[in-house]
Amino acid sequence: MTEEDIYLVIAAVFIKIDKKISNLGSKTEAAKEILGKIPAESKLTKRTLVNYYNYYILNTGKPQSPSNETLIILINYYSENNYKSISDAFHYFKENIAHQKETIAKNIPCFNIKKPNISAQNLNETQEKKEQNSTNLTILIEKNTTQFYSIVLAIVAVSICALYFFNKKGDTNIDVGGVQVNNNFKQIIPTKETQFFSKKNNIPLVWYTNYNNKLVYFNANGHHPISGKQLQPITQEVVKKYFLEKLPIKNNSLFKKTKVKIESIFNQSITNNKNPNSMSIFIFDGHQKLENIFTTQLKKEFTSKGYNITATLIKPSKLSLKVIEHLHMHNFSYFKEDIKDYTRFICTGKVNYTFSKNKINTDLFTCRLQINYTVVSTETNEVIDNYSNLLIGNGFSKATAKNNTIKKFKL
Repeated sequence: MTEEDIYLVIAAVFIKIDKKISNLGSKTEAAKEILGKIPAESKLTKRTLVNYYNYYILNTGKPQSPSNETLIILINYYSENNYKSISDAFHYFKENIAHQKETIAKNIPCFNIKKPNISAQNLNETQEKKEQNSTNLTILIEKNTTQFYSIVLAIVAVSICALYFFNKKGDTNIDVGGVQVNNNFKQIIPTKETQFFSKKNNIPLVWYTNYNNKLVYFNANGHHPISGKQLQPITQEVVKKYFLEKLPIKNNSLFKKTKVKIESIFNQSITNNKNPNSMSIFIFDGHQKLENIFTTQLKKEFTSKGYNITATLIKPSKLSLKVIEHLHMHNFSYFKEDIKDYTRFICTGKVNYTFSKNKINTDLFTCRLQINYTVVSTETNEVIDNYSNLLIGNGFSKATAKNNTIKKFKL
């Protein structure tokens, strides 16, 4: 999953608990309530959930990377299902969460600082202290009337001057106070669908500030909940700089569309493959490198079953760790082009070889080959086959043992 996908999962989980339980005072309380709703045997902790919220929602703290097991647990909590595999959980995510980016961004809960719990006895003691302080203050004022009024007048004078210079410096010719926003104050993630300015009078509808060297955005005027910085109204310059490619272009000289040619990572020689049984295969070893020997055997078996194996779909030089991750997750929307124009099925998987001396005949080597692969339709994202098996073979050398083990693989 991409960082944006994980952000959506974390946000959806906290939104769900915030809607179920009103008046949650803090993100820690929310994390505690979430833990109470998931299986007790999970390794998740309250601190871990808070760290996810800080990193993915507030853009603060150390980078966090939830494991597949954690993502399955969180998606199960949100969906109230019991998915066992990351592919099933990710399929639910794509169908039910991924397309709700705008809705999720608008409903992210911004928890307040938890107020201390004051008992009745403490409340009475506090009231008595207030009354005592009030009496002491009255005595102080009576004794120092002249000094007290001097201080008050000085404060008023300084306040008037500060307001004058603030308004002088901050005049942007935008009537921010006239903007009415019905939603509660929340951090948002602007997209190409976001309306930055009022259609009626062009007043800003989005506010922003710099936090942790990143611009963060909100749906109303106010202060950043962590840094306390005063938010600024969005400007045409900010929109042009950060959202030029995301906004629709409507005869506005401010938004001139520039076409940039993006080099394809796909093998263009197999574009528009019309064969209904075309398949591209990606089998990796433990070092995330393409494994060719077993792949050759796998191609033979799939060919015997009627599949048409394509040429190499993605250039080896373009197989970055990020590309490999999205292939394993079957997240085909990550690629800029429509992958079904190149192949109808994708087979992705991993193999791992281990060698040891044969216990019966020490002249022989034993090879253990662990195979895991999944075949997915590029048109429907449906899992067609999910294979996992351990094969064992022997030989007088590791290479011979390896080849003999691979030959045992049959479909």
